Amino acid sequence: MVACLVAVGSFGATAAAWAQTPPLHLVVPVAPGGSSDLVARLLAERLAERLGRRVVVENRPGATGRIAIDAFLALPPADALLIAPMAVVVTAPLVYREWPYSPRDLAPVTRLATFDYAFAVGTAFAARTFPEFAAWARQQAGGTNFAATGTGSIPHLAGLAIAKTTGFAATLVAYASIGRLEADLAGGHVASAVGATSDLLPLHRAGRIRILATSGATRSPGLPAVPTFAELGYPQLAIEGWTAAFASAHLTSADVERLSGVINEALHDPNVVAQLRAHDLQAAGTTAGELAQIIARDIAYWAPRVRDAGIVREGVTATPPGSGAREPAEERPRGGGSAP
Repeated sequence: MVACLVAVGSFGATAAAWAQTPPLHLVVPVAPGGSSDLVARLLAERLAERLGRRVVVENRPGATGRIAIDAFLALPPADALLIAPMAVVVTAPLVYREWPYSPRDLAPVTRLATFDYAFAVGTAFAARTFPEFAAWARQQAGGTNFAATGTGSIPHLAGLAIAKTTGFAATLVAYASIGRLEADLAGGHVASAVGATSDLLPLHRAGRIRILATSGATRSPGLPAVPTFAELGYPQLAIEGWTAAFASAHLTSADVERLSGVINEALHDPNVVAQLRAHDLQAAGTTAGELAQIIARDIAYWAPRVRDAGIVREGVTATPPGSGAREPAEERPRGGGSAP
């Protein structure tokens, strides 16, 4: 199996071998444009060079990652990697009453990138700082709202934690894509949003939204003027996000470790590091065992918070790959709590 995964790239592939070798699919559970998609596309080019085979990015958004996992598991084990944000393996199994996948289905390979989360408003919003926003939100009799991609996602849970910790009521407005969320936030259709800094940073730089605080232990490199929640007096809101690579559990541990080494080599490419940094993503890189420990740590962190939030969703079987399923509809704002 190792030969199928990495050996060809060790010696360079001839044109004939390239054409005959099946492509490696990087299956991503988000639409094009999000941080996981960006990481996958940067990785694809470098892996193609190192593995001597074609590498294609396959976006399978929707159903909190279940459509992507179905597509991933349907591919031959040597021909697929799942490039997933932490929610797919950490919070989704906690949120859904019947989660159709077991940890035995996925083999952790390596953590690819880390990032902070940002709390943002549209530029038309009167509040220019997070304390000003929180003060406004506390005065709203019916509470306010915040946008995030996905129910039970880390941004959803982080938004609830931000509201609870800082003393205001907020209701999720769930979106299927970051692009639609950003358009509604910039247009003032939702009061605020929580998302990866890498997703929200371009609109902040363009002056269409305003990031008021970030979740990092230190200030985000791409937002040196924006305070962290810890600086504002809320150290419990220091939340780190990440994207990781997973292989089929049918691969041997030696296969997985070898694949982890190849990917980590690509992650340390100076051009990859620089491009990730430009989007406020930090190149990571771990062994398979270290990623497994990180997942266990984060499950222990989020499990009580999911219980406290009372978020329990019924399990829904993902639509089979190739069925032409569309992304789940967004939960549109229903009035009240929008920006003044």
